[in-house]
Amino acid sequence: MQQSQMLGSYTGKRPTQCFTMKMPFSLYLRFKKLTQDCQKLAPEEKKDLYTMTACVTSLTEHIGIPALEKIIEDLKAQRAAGTAA
Repeated sequence: MQQSQMLGSYTGKRPTQCFTMKMPFSLYLRFKKLTQDCQKLAPEEKKDLYTMTACVTSLTEHIGIPALEKIIEDLKAQRAAGTAA
């Protein structure tokens, strides 16, 4: 099956693995512990919101991507200002 067909049939009910994120082991353990703590404290019907995958996806969508877009905007402005001078 071609990639475009796979994405077109994706229903959002299960995550697709796009890549493996590498991080220092100590950071991974801390992140894992915090997500597990959230799951323990969350009501039963919301526990799936606090999996490591859900947290990484949310952080990427709400923090990582907007931050990178802002950085790109700033770098483009710096480049334009440097070229104009």
